[in-house]
Amino acid sequence: KRDLAKSKKLAEIKKIEAKDADLALYGNVIEAYRQLWKRFRNKKELYNEAARFFKRLDLVIFVIPLLLLQIFNAILPTILIDTPEISRVFTTIIAAISAAFIAAQGKLRFGLIGEQFYTVASTYNTLVSETYFELTRMEILQPFEGNQKEQFTELIMFMIQAQRMENSAKDGCPVPPPHMARKVKRTQYKTAMVEAKAIAKLSQVRTMA
Repeated sequence: KRDLAKSKKLAEIKKIEAKDADLALYGNVIEAYRQLWKRFRNKKELYNEAARFFKRLDLVIFVIPLLLLQIFNAILPTILIDTPEISRVFTTIIAAISAAFIAAQGKLRFGLIGEQFYTVASTYNTLVSETYFELTRMEILQPFEGNQKEQFTELIMFMIQAQRMENSAKDGCPVPPPHMARKVKRTQYKTAMVEAKAIAKLSQVRTMA
């Protein structure tokens, strides 16, 4: 009888330990989804910032000057109608400058690089949405008993799929400039500080109430 009672007690202890291990594994799964969500969100902000930077660069350096040159080239013959030779000289000069701008624009490809960054940012936006959905689903299911090992397997499969999406989106896309990463980090830090101050102020109001 003592042996039987002892074996039952050991079985109960093993069952409790197994349950605790499953809960720990489940908690690690939730934390992994949370870390993935943060990473994808940061990457999305980085590539969006890089895309806006290169689009503005292309607009300021090439698009606006070329537009102004074309307008000037169109109205110049009207202004210099009495001096056609001077008009032809200026028209030739403007055409040469425009050709140089177009050649430089095609060589530097700021607009194309901006589009590539936008494409990668769109992929990360999709990953952010999917990861947040999985994180929310895990947090909702946490109070209920389930197959934690199966959830861990789903996490691994999700990570493999996310890595494939990242590699496919970034194929042929250049790396964002380092100053973009620093700018995004500064913005995130300022946002976090504002949120922390707002939470602290709200806590003070509740305490006073």
